[in-house]
Amino acid sequence: MGIHRLIYNLPIIISTSVIKRHLPGFMSSALKNNFIAYGTQRKKVHQFAKKGGESYKYFDQCLVEFADAIRPELTIIDARCILIKSGPTLGYGAEIKPGVNRMILSWDMVAIDTLASQIMEKYDDTFQAEMIKPYLDYACQLGLGTTDLGQIEMINIHT
Repeated sequence: MGIHRLIYNLPIIISTSVIKRHLPGFMSSALKNNFIAYGTQRKKVHQFAKKGGESYKYFDQCLVEFADAIRPELTIIDARCILIKSGPTLGYGAEIKPGVNRMILSWDMVAIDTLASQIMEKYDDTFQAEMIKPYLDYACQLGLGTTDLGQIEMINIHT
């Protein structure tokens, strides 16, 4: 899997993203954010996923394997507002949901996406956390983190 040499040789990688609906992966947050490092490879995977059916399984596997190759040391998710109902742009019925007011920081991309899926499910009636279970399970198999939020320490800071 080709990764740009600059990214591969960095001493530390910090990934930043937002929570948004994004087809075909259903949601974009910590794991899917790593797609950006793959240029034309990611475009091919997106095009393949449009075929539907088993193509989604291939998409989910690529999504996780791309994240596995990058493995940022820290991921920061800005969820002060989220993009719901469609995505990744504001077209086709997508909406911005303000007032979510969350910032998520972790070294565990799977835990972040698990929490992000719960947040998305709360604010988007077209989304179910179960939609991203296949790629979360695969990410756990590859050792990228845990879906068991009881295994991590969560600290809520209110200002």
